[in-house]
Amino acid sequence: MSDCDRRSAEPAGTANATQRNRGQLVLLAAVVIALALVPLAIAYFQLGYVGDVESEPAVETGTSGATAVSGPASDRAAHDALERTATANLESVAGEHDWANRSEAATIYRSRLGDDLDGMAGFALDEGVILTARLAPAPASGWAADTCPGGRNRAFGECVADDGIVLQERADTATIVAVAIAVQITHDDGTHESTIVISMPG
Repeated sequence: MSDCDRRSAEPAGTANATQRNRGQLVLLAAVVIALALVPLAIAYFQLGYVGDVESEPAVETGTSGATAVSGPASDRAAHDALERTATANLESVAGEHDWANRSEAATIYRSRLGDDLDGMAGFALDEGVILTARLAPAPASGWAADTCPGGRNRAFGECVADDGIVLQERADTATIVAVAIAVQITHDDGTHESTIVISMPG
């Protein structure tokens, strides 16, 4: 091959090498972008579906000290406030009534808690205001039937619902183990109603 032929061949080889390098860079960039999107996709699917809270009143349950409540932030804040109120009133009846006098224990607790619930009307939350909070008998009855504490090494008796309050026989003593509260909250998107069943510690 003459010197002229060699000079004419060199640019073509260089061009092919450049095109290969450019193609590799494009492929590498596509891989990097795809890898960056993977965590975003995982996070998206982990969020799951959140229903229309205006059309889906819910029964939320929580355990004192380890509460998990779904729904708007206003619901979670309301649950925390109601849980503190319900737990604080336990001192009024703790260990004071035997099982035969459980109705008296429920009446005293209901009266004191009811006063506090009435006082929560207008209670300001971070994302709303509590309009009403009242005891909810039907959810309490359901909790007593389905979630009454028991199991191995827990010699507890039956659970009985008394107008929104759940009592259990423990060593012949009437013990309040749960309370169901219907709460109505107003916020920027409208009014939301839910029922919260609070499990007492112990």
